[in-house]
Amino acid sequence: MFTAKMDSIHVANAKYERGIDRAYRILLYRFGASVRTTARRRMSQQTRRYWDRDKIWWSGKRYKSWKYSAPRISPFSHKKMLKSSVSFAPEVRSRNVVVGPLRHANNIAPLLEYGGIKNMLVNWKKSKSGKLIISKKRSEMRRKSVKYVARPYMRPAFHKVIDVTLPTLLKKSQLPKYLKDVFYQRAVGAQRGYSAGGYV
Repeated sequence: MFTAKMDSIHVANAKYERGIDRAYRILLYRFGASVRTTARRRMSQQTRRYWDRDKIWWSGKRYKSWKYSAPRISPFSHKKMLKSSVSFAPEVRSRNVVVGPLRHANNIAPLLEYGGIKNMLVNWKKSKSGKLIISKKRSEMRRKSVKYVARPYMRPAFHKVIDVTLPTLLKKSQLPKYLKDVFYQRAVGAQRGYSAGGYV
C-alpha cells in the first residue's frame, strides 16, 4: 500500500510537471513570436534603389542608393534581408526565450541597434566637391572607421510586447498564478536592464 501510494504521487507529480512545461512552452513561443512580429513591423520595407545626387561611380555614372531611416528610428529593411533575419528560440528548461537577428546578420545588426564605430573595408572616397565616389574594384577598397548612429528596433519591440501584449498572454496561459507572476517580474527586470543600457 505504501509503495502504491508513492507510485501514485510520482505519476501525479510527473503529470503536473508535463503540464507546467507545456504551458511554459506555449507562453515562450507566443512571447517570442510577438516580439519578432513587432520588430519586423517596425521596419519599413525597401525593395528598390533611388538615384543619389551625392554619390557617383568612379566612371562618372550616376549611382543608385538605398534609402535609410532617420537616426533613432527603426531601420529600413532592404529586400527583406534584415526582417527575415529576426527569429526566436524558446528554451523551455531554462524558462527563457532568445529573440533577435540570426548569426548571418551579426555584422550589421548590433550596429543598427546600439550604434557604434566599426573599422571596415569601404569602396568609396569623398571628392573635392563632397560627393562619394563608389568603385567596384577591390583594389580601390580602403580601411576606414565608419560611425553608425543607433536605429533600435529590437528593444522598442521588446518593451512594447511587455507593456501591451504580455498581460494578455499571461491571462490566457495555463500556468499557475505564482509562475505567471515570476515570468512577468523576470520580463520587467530584463526590460529595465535594456532601459539602463541607453534606450529610452
